[in-house]
Amino acid sequence: MKSSLKTALVVVTLALPFPAASLADALTITGYPTSVTVSIIQSVESSQQKVTAGEQLNSQLVGAWKLVLMDGVKADGTRQPRFGPNPIGSLIFTPNGRFSVQVMRSNRPLFASNNRDTGTAEENKAAVQGTLCLFGTYTVDEVNRSFALLVEGSSYPNFEGRTQRLRSATVTDDVLTFNLPGENSSVPGSGFTAVENIWKKVK
Repeated sequence: MKSSLKTALVVVTLALPFPAASLADALTITGYPTSVTVSIIQSVESSQQKVTAGEQLNSQLVGAWKLVLMDGVKADGTRQPRFGPNPIGSLIFTPNGRFSVQVMRSNRPLFASNNRDTGTAEENKAAVQGTLCLFGTYTVDEVNRSFALLVEGSSYPNFEGRTQRLRSATVTDDVLTFNLPGENSSVPGSGFTAVENIWKKVK
């Protein structure tokens, strides 16, 4: 009975405006021993700290970001730039949970015809393989410092309707870093264990 009440109190307190320590008097009135009261307080404080960390990441993500690096990393540590040297890209997170990302090679050849509908086979291939665009909604994992992208539309149609889960997300001095698991990349069989991303916030 007390175990069930402890769980309920921890869950309810997360939504309350007052700090966990203010539960002490109420728990004492109910006749709970000091050891149980302390245990409940510690559980609540720990849960509140985790929520605060997640909310901080969520607020840190919001805004516009410029691509610095996107490298595929293999098990032996070797790296391969996913979009060649000096890739260009834009990543935007909105406060209401939407995202948009565009990444492309900086050295894509121009279409000789100056018409996007009449490119040669090689020009079209370079444009498709040198560009990746996604948009949709995102959610933040408040405990594990990660986030997920639910893709609504993409220049690579196989991504549409799928969820991309990005791990090890950190924001330091306006620099966002995260990893995409290798098996979720657009090049299965590449041998990548992860695709490392580094983005700089645009001010």
